[in-house]
Amino acid sequence: MIDRVVKSADVGSVNLPFPGYTGDIKIKPLNGDYALGPSMIHIRMEPGAFIPAHLHKKAAEVLCILDGDFINENKEYGSGDFLHSKPGAVHGPHTTKKGCSLLALYTANTGEADPNDFVLAEAAKRS
Repeated sequence: MIDRVVKSADVGSVNLPFPGYTGDIKIKPLNGDYALGPSMIHIRMEPGAFIPAHLHKKAAEVLCILDGDFINENKEYGSGDFLHSKPGAVHGPHTTKKGCSLLALYTANTGEADPNDFVLAEAAKRS
């Protein structure tokens, strides 16, 4: 039995809500209920977009590159590559030359995804 169906075409895109990014980055939240599996966000980064180094204190993150070129810490990844980060692990900066689409999956030991679980790496060093 399927508990929920989400059609990506029916989900509106919004600007990336995290601080410090530049360029055109849109997200589509696809799941925020951990009872139904990992929290999922479809991310579209247009050419030259940038997300600074950051961490998630409560959740592990898996990025699946769906298309385009994704650059993490100056290493380029492409379609079908997966990048895994444990809770508290600094990752990034992220950028793209030609644009890319990603599926971001987050897992944590809480009932609901925390959309505020994004800490810039520089801020984490000061705390």
